[in-house]
Amino acid sequence: MKISRLRLIVKQLRKQLLTISLPHGIVDSMVAQHIFMTPAQVAEKFGVNINTVYSWVRRGKVTAARYGRDLMIPLSDIQKHLKKTGV
Repeated sequence: MKISRLRLIVKQLRKQLLTISLPHGIVDSMVAQHIFMTPAQVAEKFGVNINTVYSWVRRGKVTAARYGRDLMIPLSDIQKHLKKTGV
């Protein structure tokens, strides 16, 4: 099993444990800090065009990192940007 797959499993297990042991609001903020999404996932989840998501990254509105060939964006950054812009 690849290391990246093991890391994903550990993150999922941590999320489940946090959900069980902490109040809902705390879990949401903690989990959002550790969830990463592709531009396509962001576009689908928040109802924006994928080119808009790439534009946010290019203009520095949200941070992103390459993970292999994929561009990964922290969910917390997306939420902050959307809250700030009122979208």
